[in-house]
Amino acid sequence: NNHSVAGVLRGVSLKSWEKDKVIIETRFKFHKEKLEETKARLLIEKVCEEISGGKTSVSIQLKEK
Repeated sequence: NNHSVAGVLRGVSLKSWEKDKVIIETRFKFHKEKLEETKARLLIEKVCEEISGGKTSVSIQLKEK
């Protein structure tokens, strides 16, 4: 649900936001997996598209230690 996505997003950082691509970094594999679930990814993409005004893809990466 949206509350668990919001909770996971509190622990991530924005690595980059280019014209049509957003890269989010997390330190935890579990968070990466949760955010890559279809429902969560689509929600994040929808919000990014509302902000940018255009189609946006989202990539989740593990932060290097």
